[in-house]
Amino acid sequence: MKKIFALSISKGAVMEFNKIFKTSLVISMILLLNFGLLSIDALSYIDSVNVEPEKPTDLDNITLRVDGWLPDGCWAYGSGDYSINNNQINIALYTYDGWMPGLACPLIVVDYSAEFNIGQLESGEYLINVTEFPESLRYPFPDYYSYEMFVAPTECSTWTDVIGKYNAYISGQAVWNDVIACYNQYASP
Repeated sequence: MKKIFALSISKGAVMEFNKIFKTSLVISMILLLNFGLLSIDALSYIDSVNVEPEKPTDLDNITLRVDGWLPDGCWAYGSGDYSINNNQINIALYTYDGWMPGLACPLIVVDYSAEFNIGQLESGEYLINVTEFPESLRYPFPDYYSYEMFVAPTECSTWTDVIGKYNAYISGQAVWNDVIACYNQYASP
């Protein structure tokens, strides 16, 4: 013969337990976040590198845009710079975390975007290395992102090449300055 044990708990007692448990959990999370012991945040993220124009040639003025986000409202994007070494473009981003122990930070994601006008590059493969250097007590570790870009050679030695560049402009694959640059290349001796 099996014995079944039944525990009789009123519905009110269960509801009171749930209320106390949820309140305790929320208070614990707030305290842990406030004193920096729970790290929901602290990781910044480099999201993407965008190249303008999308398919650059050696006659294009190239702009690189780096998009990313920072983990909470205590963070801010500061500045950035770049250097070119052979076929490698190194971008350094500097972010700052204003958090101090005992300070609560707004739980919002802070988006940032940084643009770098690289100018014209010789044709070839380029490796773009982006490094974010955070100044932070909570998370002082850099974030890395790499992207490969190809700069195509442009040879406008015939009138057909100039017409081809014009047709690319008409179809939205080139800008007017590319047409002019192609024509100037064709017209120069």
